[in-house]
Formats: sequence, C-alpha cells, structure tokens
Amino acid sequence: MNFIKCEKLEKSMAELQFSIDAEAFKAAVADVFKKEGKKYPVQGFRKGKAPKALIEKMYGAYVPPIRATKKLFPAAYEEAVKAAGYTKVVLRPLMVVAGDHANNDMAGEDADSWLSQFTAAGCFESVDCQISGLGRIADVQQLYIAHTKAAMDLLNG
Repeated sequence: MNFIKCEKLEKSMAELQFSIDAEAFKAAVADVFKKEGKKYPVQGFRKGKAPKALIEKMYGAYVPPIRATKKLFPAAYEEAVKAAGYTKVVLRPLMVVAGDHANNDMAGEDADSWLSQFTAAGCFESVDCQISGLGRIADVQQLYIAHTKAAMDLLNG
C-alpha cells in the first residue's frame, strides 16, 4: 500500500488516497483464479483445467479482479487509516442499497470482515459500522434524479 494523502473534510470526515501495488494486485488475481478456477465448469475441460482466457470469456473477466480487490483492499485501507493518524473508524458501504455485502463482508462476525480486521488490529480507539446505503443520502438521491432527467431529456430530443 502506498499512502498518497489525507485531506480533512467537514463534519469530522476525511478523504484518504492510497494505491495498491500493481504486482501485488496481479498476484492476488492469479491466486483467486488458482483457488476459484475450479468453480467455473467449461465443457470439454476437467474442473480447474480450462484456460483462464476461456473462463474469462464465458463468465466475465471481472470476477477474479473483484475478489482480489476484496482480498487486498481492507488491509490497505487499514494501513492508510493508520498512516493518516486516525484512531476512530467509521465503516460505511459505498453502495446505493446496503444489503448482504454490507452486513456480512463489512460488518459481519467472520474473521475476514472489515469490522473484524479493523478490531483485530488493536490500534483503533473505536470501529463503528453504519449499515446504510448511499441511496439514503438526500444529495445522492438528487443526483440520481438529475441524471435520470438528463437521460430522459436526451431520449426525448
């Protein structure tokens, strides 16, 4: 993880910028493919023996990178929060609607949830989860309305 900057915003919020090393990401994608490639059946190949390019063509190239991001991002985020000097953490999903992913992956009791990882780090005064999607924020709702109106205007000429 490369810490880039921390910009303090209003209402006790901050914007953190960091990056994940490209080689670490490529290695994580390869690891995900190696472990999960057997889940994707391809006619004419034994389980786990189909070429990566063929699996990506059939099921989408986005699956391993998404899972690799899920694997790398919490630890990188945790490091960035530490590097910025914060001791109180609020986790909020960047999703329009907060559902199973927010409840399980972010705030779940499993050892790999974000809440568990931040708590286990032991260097934060508090770790709080806000299970509420961005769709509940009035400004985000207005953005959706404006974009929908613009799309309708474009279609109607």
